[in-house]
Amino acid sequence: MAVGFPEESIPDPVDAACPDGGAGLVPPAWGRMLRVALARAFWLTGRSLFEVRVRGLEHFTNQPATLLVANHTSDFDTILLLPTLYFAHGGRGPIGRCAFAAGEHLFAPEYLATYVLRRLGRLRGWLYGVSLARILWALRAYPIPRARRRKLAVHLRSVRELVGDARLADVLAVPVERLLPRVCPQARIGDVMRWRYQEALDAEHGFSIFKPALARLLRRRQLRFIDACLGRLSAVLEAGDCLFIAPEGELSPDGSLGEFRAGLCRILERVEREVVILPINITYDWMTDGRPAAFLSLGRQIHCPPHCQRHRLKAQLAAAVASLHTVTLGQLVCQALMGCADGWDLRGRNEVRLRKRVRAEAMELAQRGYQVDERLLTPGGFALRWERFLRYAQQRRWLGTPDQARDEPAIDPLPWRYAVNELHSALNWATVRSGRR
Repeated sequence: MAVGFPEESIPDPVDAACPDGGAGLVPPAWGRMLRVALARAFWLTGRSLFEVRVRGLEHFTNQPATLLVANHTSDFDTILLLPTLYFAHGGRGPIGRCAFAAGEHLFAPEYLATYVLRRLGRLRGWLYGVSLARILWALRAYPIPRARRRKLAVHLRSVRELVGDARLADVLAVPVERLLPRVCPQARIGDVMRWRYQEALDAEHGFSIFKPALARLLRRRQLRFIDACLGRLSAVLEAGDCLFIAPEGELSPDGSLGEFRAGLCRILERVEREVVILPINITYDWMTDGRPAAFLSLGRQIHCPPHCQRHRLKAQLAAAVASLHTVTLGQLVCQALMGCADGWDLRGRNEVRLRKRVRAEAMELAQRGYQVDERLLTPGGFALRWERFLRYAQQRRWLGTPDQARDEPAIDPLPWRYAVNELHSALNWATVRSGRR
């Protein structure tokens, strides 16, 4: 195969699924009606699954060119937050036209079968290749691609647009068997874009898996695509609409607040008007029986005039979002128990000592100015919340004796570490922001 690939702009699969090449900002009428229906459905779904507690809603004034900046800890973030803001102003004004940045993988044809319907078993194979891109565009969801790594399916789809249905051995710089087990090197791209290979196609890789000339072209093409996507998001703010973005770019893997990516500043640098930035923190209290609590905390708006030094905003916004974190009972209990060397016994005197310790820690943090779940600050509220935690722990066999805890470890340490990381990350960021260090 010739290595002199043409240096031309070929529409990305994500853009190709959207009207006008995906460049337009006015969704079709059916998209606006679908947005209203989904807002109502998501509001009802969110309230049925969670005890939604909103703090600081008065800070959201629904001004033109408002940028909503939030952390990203769950797939429920958008479902809970946007309907809350939408109905707070009756769906009118900029929030009624709110756009949001979404991961590139949501627009891939395999997203519906691989992620949305992942519990349907073999039935997913029938829907593999069905794309949600047109619906997402109509809802004003716009992709932000990743610069260094993409899923293999997305990589191969881009290659096929550039060079056609080429043989895998002609485009890959690594053995085909390494990426796609049991696939013949002479197989073509179209031969492997099937459900039976979905696990391998879902893996992420850099551009180095392709031959050097092709890899360089794919990188340049991807950079142009990223630039176009960021320009589209900037145009949303320039038009005076709301834009929602989670600058971490992905779900937090360990509970700590991730670094805000450079795309946030690159979006703002293109806007020639004042932008109102609203920091938001979303905290979940999963360790309870029944519906878990979801805390939506909105901070004070930050006015960002055009041509200001917006590159300094990343750290400022990260600190603002982290300082809005709500300290939960689950986090305080996990912090106390992670340091226990004598097991996980939560009965008798151990339970009484732990309860007093956690209550004292919650009161101290509240006095120091941190946001604490208000249920923990009154005797009656704390008692009810503690009982719900004990029932949660009992369901997971966390109430055994120290010997039982050592002999039959029933605790998955991951959620405990995750909760502790959440707490420590929030406290550290708040400390930095207040200048106590």
